[in-house]
Amino acid sequence: MIDLIRQTDPRLNKSINAEGCFFRSLTAIPEIHLQRTLNAGEILHIYEMAVSMGSDFMLADCTCKRHAAGGALAVIGFRMLGHHEFDCRQVGSISADTQKISWWGPHKYNYTILLGRTANNNRHYRLGDSSGTLIFDPNPKAVIRNEILELLYLVDRV
Repeated sequence: MIDLIRQTDPRLNKSINAEGCFFRSLTAIPEIHLQRTLNAGEILHIYEMAVSMGSDFMLADCTCKRHAAGGALAVIGFRMLGHHEFDCRQVGSISADTQKISWWGPHKYNYTILLGRTANNNRHYRLGDSSGTLIFDPNPKAVIRNEILELLYLVDRV
């Protein structure tokens, strides 16, 4: 497993440090997929690009419009790593309560974004594989009390 920069890394900005778990989970998809890491400057560049796209995409506090921003953040990461041949998009979700899958894309996926509720009753996102097994936690100090949802992402070649 490669060593990825966590959202709490002091080389990143205060917004990513405080609220960047979704952002960092998504930008970790290309790193895991390619087994190559982004450096802090590249992660900050992706952040700046995302914020510059406006409030319909991502705010400066790392609040994302999940369906719009999700796959695009990963695609920007792939491009930052020199790979323009990959696309990434959210294709569905799984409710933790019912285990019911809701699809709005192809019925296949290779990554999950795990959404849990912390002991402080905050949301915390982490990256999982296709079976929902945790592969990267951007802030392992955030203790998950219960799982809420799995967001399903498909990475494929364009």
